[in-house]
Amino acid sequence: MAAAAHTPAAALARYAALGQTLGMILMIFGLSILLPLSLSHLLDDGAQLAYDEALALTFGAGTALWLLSRGGEAELQTRDGFLLVALVWTVLPAFATVPLLLYIPNLSFTDAYFEAVADTVPLGRMGRPSDVAKACLFLASEGASFITGANLLVHGGGDDPPPVTGQG
Repeated sequence: MAAAAHTPAAALARYAALGQTLGMILMIFGLSILLPLSLSHLLDDGAQLAYDEALALTFGAGTALWLLSRGGEAELQTRDGFLLVALVWTVLPAFATVPLLLYIPNLSFTDAYFEAVADTVPLGRMGRPSDVAKACLFLASEGASFITGANLLVHGGGDDPPPVTGQG
C-alpha cells in the first residue's frame, strides 16, 4: 500500500485541491479581463481582438485546470499555501502578458512579463540594484546613526511584505 502512494497518479491526486484553486483563480482573472475589454470596445482603440483572445485563453486554461483536477478528495494543506502563492505570482502575470503580446508587435515575452509585473507596484517599475544600494548607503551614513532595530523595506510600495516577528 505504501508503494501505491508514490505512483504518479497519487502524486497528482495530492495536488488536486491546489489545481482546482489555481484553476478558479485563473477563471476569475480571465473574467477580470472583461473590464479592459469593455473599455476597449467603448473607446474603439483596436485592441478588442487581443482582449477577446486573452479572455478566452485565460478563462479556458483555468476551466481546463479546474476540470482536470476535479474528483480529488484532498484538501489544501497549510504548506500548499506557499506553492499556491508562488504559482499565482508567476502564472497570473504570464497570462497578463497575452493581450500585450497580441496587440504590440515585436514585443518579447520578457518585456511583456516585466510590464505586467511592474504594473502591480505603485511606483510603476521594478526595483533596481541601485535602489537597494542607496538604501544600504543611507543605513551606513551618519544620517541613520539614530536608527536601531528597524527594518527598512525596499520594495517600491507594492505588496505588503510578510510580518516580521522578533522571535529568533
